[in-house]
Amino acid sequence: MKKMILAALAACMCVCLCFGIFAACDDRSGNGEQPAEYTITANNGTGYTVDAPASAKDGDTVTVTVSVSDELRTVQSVTANGAACTAGTDGSYTFTMPAENVTVAVSLGYIQTEILKGELISWRSDTPAQIAKAQEEDASWASYRIYFDFAQTTLLSGNNGATVTTLNPDIIPQDALDDITWTGDGSFKDSGSILIDVSKINLGTAYIAVNIKSSSPRADETIIKKLEVVEYGKVETPETWNETVILEITNDVWREVSDKTLTLNIFVDTMGLYGLPACSNNFKITEQETTVTIKYYAGYYFNVQLYYIDDDEKAQSIPLLNTSISQFGKFESPRLSFTLPDASISLQTSNS
Repeated sequence: MKKMILAALAACMCVCLCFGIFAACDDRSGNGEQPAEYTITANNGTGYTVDAPASAKDGDTVTVTVSVSDELRTVQSVTANGAACTAGTDGSYTFTMPAENVTVAVSLGYIQTEILKGELISWRSDTPAQIAKAQEEDASWASYRIYFDFAQTTLLSGNNGATVTTLNPDIIPQDALDDITWTGDGSFKDSGSILIDVSKINLGTAYIAVNIKSSSPRADETIIKKLEVVEYGKVETPETWNETVILEITNDVWREVSDKTLTLNIFVDTMGLYGLPACSNNFKITEQETTVTIKYYAGYYFNVQLYYIDDDEKAQSIPLLNTSISQFGKFESPRLSFTLPDASISLQTSNS
């Protein structure tokens, strides 16, 4: 009986010893305490919200989710105490919790994606990919205009129905972009354009975004144009077209000038083609109605002049009137433009 009691005591001691060994192995801190828990600070910011746990233990994998509300912005970085987090999917980021309190910081940047066309609004297909930075001597006047069109006549939504934003302010500052200029009938718009002050821009690649909120048709769309800013004289020459211009000289004017040598000069509007080679067309006019073919930079404005040289060797200009405008062109005296090839525009003179 005594031997049985001793055996039972020995077995009990053995079980207790094993339990102690296992408990010691499970003691990760070496003193029986659980890993310490530290706080996580992750504040929301302008244009984004952050979802993160309030605390975590040393060594835990922490998941942070960032949601961006501005469609033009994207997450550039997420850090935990300055260390980069690992990007996952659907705006999630992870890091391993250190043995200290953590502050999560989020940095946003603008998206760098070209969107040329939406259902309602689109950039004109002839909008170039490059513009030139102004030479110092041209700083007082040099500019460049880019255009967009609506698929149908559009009524904007209130005062904030249209905005233009530079997505690379270090290349094209916001103050280099003028307010949108509209064409259309009153409150209804057909197209718009943006004047860029090229004296304020810097070399590099930039993106320009136009957002439209309209009530008729109802829409909220954004288009984005990529523009490379290059040195003056380095702009790639755009496509040229051969277009037809018909000059009609009225009877009363013809009686006065038929004995003079008339010159029709059609030359590129340098305000719209800053940094590009000159493109001009000069014609001697000997008939009351004359058809000429001009070399034309696709989509740009050209200035039109009809003149003669008087006895004092001074140029005497003959005014021009808007008359016949083709489906693909526009004549706003003294400027004309073609938006599609194979067009023609009629110009008429006036005494007024």
